[in-house]
Amino acid sequence: MGQFYASLESGHTTASVALQRLVSCTAKNHFYRANRDLGRIFKTEFLLSYLSEPRLRARIRLEHVSPIEWENVILYGQYVLNPDDIR
Repeated sequence: MGQFYASLESGHTTASVALQRLVSCTAKNHFYRANRDLGRIFKTEFLLSYLSEPRLRARIRLEHVSPIEWENVILYGQYVLNPDDIR
């Protein structure tokens, strides 16, 4: 698995070839299961970070707000909340 990702990182293997290799594996394949479990570890690590870090949650929320939603947040803050509360 280390060689697989090292060759991908160094550019010896393209992403399309890597995906073809992963897609061709069955659920019983050790390589497939190792990659699946590694993905679960990364997902769990991200979720724990998201839950424990308020700044990360705020940054992700702000990055995924549409312009119309952002305008509503600003208007709500101007008329209902104290303007100093909006950061």
